[in-house]
Amino acid sequence: MMKDVTEVQPLDGFRLFVRFEDGVSGEIDVQEITGLKGVFSALRDRRAFAAASVHPDLGTVV
Repeated sequence: MMKDVTEVQPLDGFRLFVRFEDGVSGEIDVQEITGLKGVFSALRDRRAFAAASVHPDLGTVV
């Protein structure tokens, strides 16, 4: 079963700190995972990346 994201904080270098509802947390390198290509290319804009947040109803990063 997937756990909801409860906290997200943008970090340097296209990384995110993410905490899940069960308390597990860590850093994710978004550039490494996505290559910032295709639908993720808009995240190359640092302002867009810095706007990362948790969707209150879905428990996902938006």
